[in-house]
Amino acid sequence: MGLRPGQAKGPYVGPRGTSGGTILVPTVVPTWLLFTVTHTQLQAAALTNDIELWSVPARTIIHGVVFEPTVIFAGAGITDYKIGLGIAGNLSKYMAFVDMDIAVSATNFFTSDILGAESTSGTYSLRVAARSIGANLSASTTGTLNIAILAAIWR
Repeated sequence: MGLRPGQAKGPYVGPRGTSGGTILVPTVVPTWLLFTVTHTQLQAAALTNDIELWSVPARTIIHGVVFEPTVIFAGAGITDYKIGLGIAGNLSKYMAFVDMDIAVSATNFFTSDILGAESTSGTYSLRVAARSIGANLSASTTGTLNIAILAAIWR
C-alpha cells in the first residue's frame, strides 16, 4: 500500500463534511483530521455557544489547527462573529477567537501551533465556540468553516 499523493502516511479520515461522525483514532504518526462546521450548528438564542467537535481519545497530542472559512459567517444585526477552539473552561486553548465575518479568499485562513494534550486515561471534548456582537447567534444566515487538526497518539 503506497502513500496517496500529497498525503501524510496514516489512516484515511474521510471527506470534508464528516463533522459529528466517527473519526478514526490518530496514529503515532501525526495525522490530519478534517471537520466542517456550519452556522446552523452554532446557532443559539444567545451571544455565545459552543459544541463538541471531537471526542478526543486518551493520550492524543494536538500539534496544530487550521481554520479555513469557506462561507462568511453573517446574519441580520450581527456586527462581529468570532470562532475559537478549545476545551470546557478554556474555549480558545487551541485556536484563539478569530473573525469569521471576513471576506472568503485563498489567503484568509488561520493557523495555530499550540501543542497540547489533556488526558492520559480518558477522552475529552474538543469544542468549537462562537461569539457574536449585535445579535444572537440564532440570527446567523450563512457561514461554513473547515477545520483541520493535526493529532497523534503518543503511545
